[in-house]
Amino acid sequence: MDEQNYFLKMIIRVMENGIYLGKIDSPEDYMSDIIDMFNSETQVFCRYEHKTVIVEDSMCNPIMNLAISNDTLYVIPAGEDNFFSCFTKVIKYVSDTHKKNKTKKVEVDENEFEWV
Repeated sequence: MDEQNYFLKMIIRVMENGIYLGKIDSPEDYMSDIIDMFNSETQVFCRYEHKTVIVEDSMCNPIMNLAISNDTLYVIPAGEDNFFSCFTKVIKYVSDTHKKNKTKKVEVDENEFEWV
């Protein structure tokens, strides 16, 4: 399979099926962190409405909507302008967050085990 088709298929797969985030404690906190990331890094604005993040440009034109259901982040395009740059920021944020969570050391309580 050539490389261009692979990436195109992955993008289509994300758009159709969403991005599985693994077990997250609070979808609201995750969305709040995405809003903070957008507000600090870009010239777009976000608002949280009815469990959905709406990403808009400076003229209040919608770019995309983000929603979490069953630990899966769904990306819904709402406009053509700036969509791809916002989409890549979402992918980078999810990837960075996943890496941080993966490298966290899991504390194991010795009392939980039955020693022989």
